Amino acid sequence: MIRSIAARLLAACACLAAASVQPDEARADVLFQKTLQVNRSVNIFTTSQFGLKFFLDDSFVAPTQSLQAFNFGVTAGGAPFSATLLPGDPNFDAVAARITDANDDLIRLVLSETSTGRSELRGWFESGFSVDGGTRSLADLAGAVVDRIELKMEQFTLIPAGAAGAGASPVDLRLTFTVSGIPEPQSLSLAVFGLATLGWGAYTKARRR
Repeated sequence: MIRSIAARLLAACACLAAASVQPDEARADVLFQKTLQVNRSVNIFTTSQFGLKFFLDDSFVAPTQSLQAFNFGVTAGGAPFSATLLPGDPNFDAVAARITDANDDLIRLVLSETSTGRSELRGWFESGFSVDGGTRSLADLAGAVVDRIELKMEQFTLIPAGAAGAGASPVDLRLTFTVSGIPEPQSLSLAVFGLATLGWGAYTKARRR
């Protein structure tokens, strides 16, 4: 009977070990996700072409360790689209390291009109990002393995100044920032090691009898 128990434990251990080496896509989970919004403007915009930059910074006003994660053009009224960073892409390692370094860095968004350079800035701390609505107590994703970083533009509408009597520039830019990966990968390793130890112990005890 002991031999049978040992065999089952070792089989379970083998299954866990196999799961631990499956492709990242099969194991990835959403680590945090947040909707970012620019829904008001102090600028007077007259065109529909903008540049969108996404930074990880240590300060909103005067960052000294600024890291650019995304930089692309957007068009007001354009179709939704997304930009993704994957392992092997430029800046992926640096960005993944920044969002897992246990520091509460600032996520900064800069929306700039291409023709004039007029900009809207928004900022959020990493500690406010979470799939559970921002209740996570950790500063960032320390200990996780990140394998996908995505910024998706859900909607971008703009009424240029002067249109239909508008004196300002009402804007509604909505983005979704998503980080996927493996939370606390060391937990799986410990489970595999624990089952292996237990199974081997039961097996050797059975052999001695």
